[in-house]
Amino acid sequence: MRAETEAAIAAAKIALRITDSREGADIITPKVGIDLVTDTDVRCEDAIRAELLWRFPDYPVIGEERGGVAAKEQLLKWQN
Repeated sequence: MRAETEAAIAAAKIALRITDSREGADIITPKVGIDLVTDTDVRCEDAIRAELLWRFPDYPVIGEERGGVAAKEQLLKWQN
């Protein structure tokens, strides 16, 4: 299996644990119009980003909640 596939599976498993816990599911924030986001959504994306950037620091990661930022900028954010 390719390293990228292994990283994606690992990130998905982390997000699944967060989703299953439902922690933050009751904290709902409007984004634009009727589009809503829960803290669980954001936590999942942050965890996926962290896992992917840890494994591939030079790859950009783009997500629905946080958008896209250059990979090295994201990694610096996670390390602080």
